[in-house]
Amino acid sequence: MASPGEMVKRIAETFGAPEATVTLHDRNLADAGLRTKGGRGRSAAKMSATDVANLLVAVAGSSMVKNAVQTVEDYSGLPSRGGEVSIRNDARSDSNDGNPPSSWGLSAFPIPALQKLPASHSFRDAIVALIEAAADGSLREAVDNLPVEQVGTNRIPNYWGIDVILWGPYPQAAIRIYCKCFSEEHHYSVIPTEMDELMKWSKEMEADRNNHGDLRQIREFSSKTILAMGDLLKS
Repeated sequence: MASPGEMVKRIAETFGAPEATVTLHDRNLADAGLRTKGGRGRSAAKMSATDVANLLVAVAGSSMVKNAVQTVEDYSGLPSRGGEVSIRNDARSDSNDGNPPSSWGLSAFPIPALQKLPASHSFRDAIVALIEAAADGSLREAVDNLPVEQVGTNRIPNYWGIDVILWGPYPQAAIRIYCKCFSEEHHYSVIPTEMDELMKWSKEMEADRNNHGDLRQIREFSSKTILAMGDLLKS
């Protein structure tokens, strides 16, 4: 298990962000009760996957350190709004994006921690599940079990990836998991799905644009970060 300082250092290294900046994010989250607290030395707090997920979201989603707590509160609870599954077999492609489920199927890339999440899970729940899968080895096991293509005497490993995406300034997020011939992407948002509510929300957001400005941002991190966080927690 990692200490707060070790978590800060690893996230700063993985993101390529200044450690001092990540430290400020972490301090703000701790003060707001969004990070486990403890003493110093041997009595220092041990970080959980939830602590790591909160700091990842704060650093990835905040354009300013002072917004760290609000960013975590805005993004972490975003509910699953369904997923898009694409399976490609030779020249044929099947997709279910017309009726997207809210729970993870991952038929061709099974990750039990994600598959066990209920349809009502949140964005943070999904990130925590991925980190826990990286920590307990089940993510690496899933990768090792992906089909390998045989070309002559050569065995070609299956490529794969995980993308975690945050949009702003109006909080929306997505997680995409893919390998050759398969991808599943889930979206997390509080944007209404009923037309009347959507029209009302759109008008409110248009009126609020003067407060947020017209700058849009997309930030994302990948399986590299998920695996690094898993290594952090199991070390």
